[in-house]
Amino acid sequence: MKVGLQMLRRGGTYLETGNFADTGGTVTLNVHRELAAKNVLLYGNTNHPFDGYYAAFDAMWRNRERFPWDKLITHRFPLEQCEEAMEQAFHPDALKVEFTP
Repeated sequence: MKVGLQMLRRGGTYLETGNFADTGGTVTLNVHRELAAKNVLLYGNTNHPFDGYYAAFDAMWRNRERFPWDKLITHRFPLEQCEEAMEQAFHPDALKVEFTP
């Protein structure tokens, strides 16, 4: 990301997409020099196309006997603890956080 921002022209747009998991990595940059003084537009995006979910859920359903999908859930929280659940979701040991009724 740092190299990409340094290479970006004045008035350019930088799109960071696909980094939907916090791996603990950081980027050190000079905000004035690499963003403000160059009038850069910086966008972050982790959205997934909605049309991909049907195929994924279908594959999971068809293979439910072969793979223990429930073991992917590492943490369960009641809805009343949604703030704690969201914080937990950013920890490296959380694979999938689930709300339970």
